[in-house]
Amino acid sequence: MSNRKIKPNKKTYYNQERNDFIKQFNILLELNDDKNFINYDFLINNNNIKLFIEQNENNIKKYYKYGKWGYFRTNSKKDISSLIKQIYKEHNYNIFSKIKNVKHNDTIKRTTFLYFFKDIDVVNFSD
Repeated sequence: MSNRKIKPNKKTYYNQERNDFIKQFNILLELNDDKNFINYDFLINNNNIKLFIEQNENNIKKYYKYGKWGYFRTNSKKDISSLIKQIYKEHNYNIFSKIKNVKHNDTIKRTTFLYFFKDIDVVNFSD
């Protein structure tokens, strides 16, 4: 038998830091037990979210196994939504998108919402 120590993976080693990070992200995205969805347009156009990701890019690389994430693999336009989806999937969230018609100032606009469900198996997702 060898006396080699097995190095813990990032999920185990940075468990507390990852939990703190996702809590900060939930506050920024305004996700909680009562509101588990976010408007896609709000997500990709929000400068606070972009700034938060830019400021925490090194922490994201430190806490998560990111090698296959498209956000870090491309040098062109980076898709924030794909990064956010990958981070939440690492925390056992199921994420679904749903297109809804939203009425605003007597106009109807089709918009996409992302729904975040934690630790559940969603069999049927409908209105």
